[in-house]
Formats: sequence, structure tokens, C-alpha cells
Amino acid sequence: IIDSYFPLPHANTWRSVEFHEYFKCIADVVLLSPKPYMLNRYSLGCHDDATFKSRLKSYLGYEPENEKFIKRLDLSTRYSANLAYMLFYSNVVMILPWLEKYEIPFVFTLYPGGGFCPLREEVQEELKRVFDSPMFRHVIVTQNYTKQYLLEHDLCQEEFISFVYGGFSQLDNDDIMPRLRYEKDKPTFDISFVAHKYTKGGVKKGFDIFIAVADKLSKQYDDMHFHVVGGWDEDIAPYRDNPNIHFYGTQDASFFADFYAKIDISVSPNRSFQILGDYGFDGFPLALDAALSGVALCITDELGHTDGFFEDGEDIILINHDIGEICEKISHYYHHVDALYALAAKQTEKMQRLFNKETQLEQRLEVLSRYLPEQTIVPLQDGDTNDAINRDEALRAS
Repeated sequence: IIDSYFPLPHANTWRSVEFHEYFKCIADVVLLSPKPYMLNRYSLGCHDDATFKSRLKSYLGYEPENEKFIKRLDLSTRYSANLAYMLFYSNVVMILPWLEKYEIPFVFTLYPGGGFCPLREEVQEELKRVFDSPMFRHVIVTQNYTKQYLLEHDLCQEEFISFVYGGFSQLDNDDIMPRLRYEKDKPTFDISFVAHKYTKGGVKKGFDIFIAVADKLSKQYDDMHFHVVGGWDEDIAPYRDNPNIHFYGTQDASFFADFYAKIDISVSPNRSFQILGDYGFDGFPLALDAALSGVALCITDELGHTDGFFEDGEDIILINHDIGEICEKISHYYHHVDALYALAAKQTEKMQRLFNKETQLEQRLEVLSRYLPEQTIVPLQDGDTNDAINRDEALRAS
């Protein structure tokens, strides 16, 4: 596994969940963290030695048994491997010359983000280079849009594309707390906005729309409260005196189980393409952890990520970028909370079925197993520890 972002200071993230499972069930697996000396603009996202050591130390405070799997990628060392695996466009473009130099076959997941800006001509050119590489074996895509994009631009043959909808949640079922219901368990109707800030004013994530909605509705309903998580310090100054708008800054995964237990609606009015030129797009599901916790998602879906999977008003709330319309939809469910909780329950059931860890992992392992020697992958049973001894015993037994 080659990943420029891992290890993360806190162990429980969606990326960690996926990698931890590979540590458990793939023989002779190692995760290599590139240094910022790869001759590619995407290497700027890599960690220097001091940052890597600090992040690794923090991570091992949560997952000490995984230390043996995590190494630095050293360009002076010759590597050999049956297969390399990466997440995101930026990682595979950065590492491609190295993979070709040592003739290491690779599979990658082309998630939204990570430098994948489909409308940029250079992105199409670099992806063509990736898919034409003699070392390329397979790509996993998580959105219908991405698959159609690859096919329509003749970048990759369909037989080498696998569609695995969505991704991993950083919350286990055991982490999910009992729901607190408005007027029954709590006196407030609570709405959240959770996102990292990537662009000026947060327009990519639609923070400007959310805060306008929050400002308007909080003045209309005394018991309607809004909760903002993320690095929005410079954007929230005008609203700090509003007692119904609450700011939490950036939080780690341990924060969200209790947080989402009290949230009724998660609003995500993010934008793709037309507002930001060719910057990029977000995938679905956004706020997966919220949805699995029983929070109703109120989201934009310009690219049709929910088509064929979710239905507006039945198991999801779809919105556009009109502040007035968003306020009307939230007000409707404020006055019809039973309908809101029924919708959220349907949504949670569907999310659990589509995006549970076992389903997501099984589909990815099926792809990886095509390009690994027989018996390299032996999924462990529930309750097995993240221990190479258990994994190797399972391999020998098979």
C-alpha cells in the first residue's frame, strides 16, 4: 500500500478502517509513506520526516500493533512486490514512474478529490498515461459519474473498472449512540454542518449557504440550533454572538458518536464544477457517519450520485443551492418530526446495507485477489485481532 497521507494522528478514520483490514488479512502487506522528494507536484502533499514521526507516534498510541506494517518509502532501496495499491489520483500519478521503474503492478481506487479534477485537460492526459502503463491492472471507482467519465473519454476499458459504491465509515456499529429525539429527549431541533475547508469562504462545501440558512432559521425558531464542525474560524466571526449557532473547530473521530446522537439533520450544500470552474467534485455519501448514526442527510446531488440508490423524500432530502428552498425543507421537517425520523430510519437501514465494512471490504478484496498469488488473502472471522500471527495461521490452515 502506498499512501502519502497515512498514518493519521488519530487511528479511526475511514482510510484507516480500510487499511487496517488489509493489515489483518493480506499476507506480507506493508504500507509505504512517500517522502516529499518524489519528482511530481503531488509530492508536496507528502510528510517530511519530522511530521511523519509525529503522526506515527500519535497513531501508534491508538494502534501499537500496526507499527510493523508502516514504513517510509526510500528511493535508494530497490523494492519488489506482487501488487501495489493506492487511494486517489494524486497518489497514483506521483508514484507511477517508481512503479514502472521496479515493474510493480498496481490497482488503485479513484475516489473524488485528491487532485482528480475531471474537467482539466492535464488530468485526462495524466490518467491516460496511468491507464496505458504496462503496470496498470485495475481501477476501483466509487461513483457512477467516475465510471462514465472514464468510459466516455476512452481512458480505460470497462473490463478493468470495478464499481464499488461509496466507502468506509470511521464509526463501528458499537460506537453509535442511542438517538435523542426532539421534544422527547431534548428541547432543541439540531442541524449540523461538518466539513474541512478547502476553498476561500468554504464555497466548495457550501458553507456560505449553510451559514445563511442557520442565521435565518435561528432567528425564526428559538429552539432550532446549528452546529458547525471544522476549521472555519475566520468565517464564523460574524455569527459568534448568535446563541443558536455553535462552533466546535476540528475534531477527531471520537467526538462524533455523542455529537451525532443529538443531531436531527446534517446539511451539505456542496458545489461541483460550475461554481468553482474545474476544481473538482465530492462523492456520495457525504456525512456517512452521520447517516449511519440516524441523522437525516439534506444534501445537494448535482451529479446524480444517489440515482438508483436513494429517493428524495423517502430516504434522503435533496436540495439545490437556493437558501429559501433549503429553509422551507428544514421548516417542513421541523413541524413534521415523525416524518423526519421515519425518513432517517429508512436511510440508515439502506446505508448500513450498502456501506457496512464487510460489504465494502469484500468487494475490494475480490478485485485485489485477481492480481495476487493464491491464498494471499484470507479474511479473518469477526473477533479476530489485528495480529499477523493469527493471519499467518489462517493462511497456513487454508
